[in-house]
Amino acid sequence: MTANRKILFIGNYPPPFGGVPLHIELLSGYLAARGWSCHILSGGVTGTERIGDVTVHKPGYVRKAQGALRQSFNRDFDRWPDGRGFASEQRAMARRYRMFADVGSEIIRREGIELIASYNLLSYGPIGAWLSERFGLPHVITIFGEIFKFPEMTRHAGFFRAASERAHKLLSCSEHCGRSLARLGVDRKVDAVTFGIDLKRFHPGEKPVDIRNRLGLSAAPVVLFVGRLTREMGLDSFLAAAGIIHAARPDTQFLIVGQEGDFADEAESRAANWPGKMVVVRNAPYDELPFYYRLADVLLVPTRGDRTCS
Repeated sequence: MTANRKILFIGNYPPPFGGVPLHIELLSGYLAARGWSCHILSGGVTGTERIGDVTVHKPGYVRKAQGALRQSFNRDFDRWPDGRGFASEQRAMARRYRMFADVGSEIIRREGIELIASYNLLSYGPIGAWLSERFGLPHVITIFGEIFKFPEMTRHAGFFRAASERAHKLLSCSEHCGRSLARLGVDRKVDAVTFGIDLKRFHPGEKPVDIRNRLGLSAAPVVLFVGRLTREMGLDSFLAAAGIIHAARPDTQFLIVGQEGDFADEAESRAANWPGKMVVVRNAPYDELPFYYRLADVLLVPTRGDRTCS
């Protein structure tokens, strides 16, 4: 691809912690530095603003209402196989698709967009597919574990199959999650592209004494968990393992770092019973993650279920 191209990303942005929003931030920044004009259509109500080298579009309440009203006369989504059934059962999501499609149309016309990249087949893939078909633009959908988690996708397989079959390229962050499309009857190649890391930011180095002191950790070994503080990410398994490890190696310390989740309070309760042995850091800024990784002697990644794409 050559420079001076114009791309529209459709997905969650900006990143509070990690995941897809961070990927979009890094990828759009990378492309912008190489001459691409990058636009991001996302949820929110802050309007259009310039953030760094990219333009972010989060339609305000009035614009959302206008889009929903205008698109209420448009039944293109409903005409897809099973589209009418999906719209009847998932009315809020159908209205959301129509609103974003209207705003996306405006961005494409005004900015001369040449390529669309949408993230998550449930949340944004149908919007990108509709825009791609309407304007004759290439469209890339990145698949995650949404098909494993949301039963409405298999109940309305025809609708999401139509969206995925309209994509010019299908990507996934792992082969495992790429195979989930088979549950919708999609027989197409999905390229697994593992999301990378910035080696300038994440690299070996001395363990930061100031972070260790701030957390009240000694020089003893540290076992680390990083991820959403949920059962889905295996935090309950981490806590169970911590009990076994602690019994065998009482000097071991445990550090839990991640975004708020359904098991955060349980982790805090366990840490309160192990003063000086377990520390929980909720909603850690992304820029601090390299320091936590450098502190660790062992990293545990006990994710469970199909949804996590591990």
